[in-house]
Amino acid sequence: MDGSINCCHPLFHKKFHTTKTNCETVMITKNSECALRCLLFLMNEGVGVPVLCRDIAHAVDVSEPCVAGVLRILAKRGVLESLKGKGGGFALRPEAVHMSAYEILMAVNTEGESRIRCLLGQKECSDLHPCPLHHAWLELQQRQEELLKNFRIGEFSLA
Repeated sequence: MDGSINCCHPLFHKKFHTTKTNCETVMITKNSECALRCLLFLMNEGVGVPVLCRDIAHAVDVSEPCVAGVLRILAKRGVLESLKGKGGGFALRPEAVHMSAYEILMAVNTEGESRIRCLLGQKECSDLHPCPLHHAWLELQQRQEELLKNFRIGEFSLA
């Protein structure tokens, strides 16, 4: 494997490069949490329904600059549609409901944000040089990743 993953959903137009080893997986960051909260809100507003950035920010209780940055990334990746002018805003694309939460996290996290470091702070923590918590932590990370890969955006609901 060449160290990159090709997100399986056709909306993605690029490969997301990782340097994934046994001690690295996707991480919930401020950006990824913001993205998931925004998508939850937009899913409940309805697919294709445009909502202004400021209204999304107010609804999810996140600063407007943070929301704007995340929405731009999601629009660039094809998850959202950015509609200009009166009646514009950001709308969830119909195809996006089939995407996994994992794909969303990979879209908004940078490579540096995606890496989870050793819980004990060791510079080198791997199967060859494990810390005392390595194997248990790795198992937990793999379970988290599996959960995120199996959870589709269309399953988001406030109900």
